[in-house]
Amino acid sequence: MLIPFATSSFASDLTWRFRVRSSDCFEERCVPREWGSRPCLERLQPFGCWLPSRPLILPRRLTGPIEIRNTRGAFPPDSLWNTATEYSFEAVYGDGVRMIVSNKERMGVTWQGTEGTVYANRGKLETDPKSLVDSVIGPDEIHLYASENHFRNFTDCVLSRGPTAAPVEVAHRSITIAHLGNIAMRLGRERLRWDPRTEQIIGDDEASAQLSRPYRDPWKLPTV
Repeated sequence: MLIPFATSSFASDLTWRFRVRSSDCFEERCVPREWGSRPCLERLQPFGCWLPSRPLILPRRLTGPIEIRNTRGAFPPDSLWNTATEYSFEAVYGDGVRMIVSNKERMGVTWQGTEGTVYANRGKLETDPKSLVDSVIGPDEIHLYASENHFRNFTDCVLSRGPTAAPVEVAHRSITIAHLGNIAMRLGRERLRWDPRTEQIIGDDEASAQLSRPYRDPWKLPTV
């Protein structure tokens, strides 16, 4: 079933289309958008945009955890909505860093370190102790990528050919955490072991089978 989606403003002779199953076209599935796993994103997936900043930025943003554990997920009784409405799990990295992903936590990101806590959420910044917010990062210390506008940053990098604030490699590693959490919740796994180098689940064939789904003809994923 092909449904007209939108007419491009920069190529008016093209009509963009997307392919969906007729069984996915329920009015009730349009709102809220995160509750159906096939026609839209999982409820957890939109929070993948926050995950690049959670594993303490560097150097973990281009790798992944070695384990997903302490997994808890609550699914609605109505089969029409088939994704977790409540979720919680931990992503554990090889160096011992532990990242907690949960809808029970307040929206945003909280870093807990040996000298205090930093919380950030869309322009809001809180620290404990409060003096941390006034600390000055020295010239030889780590300085993070500075960008105040996603659209401007993307355009600037198209012109400069430089890396964006959120490159696709980091986006891939970030959403992988959400995918692993969803797999663990769906299968009722207390934990999953993950090899961030090969990007494979270790020792669980059933969970490994969830890393992809069969493609509908004529769509194929090219082998690189």
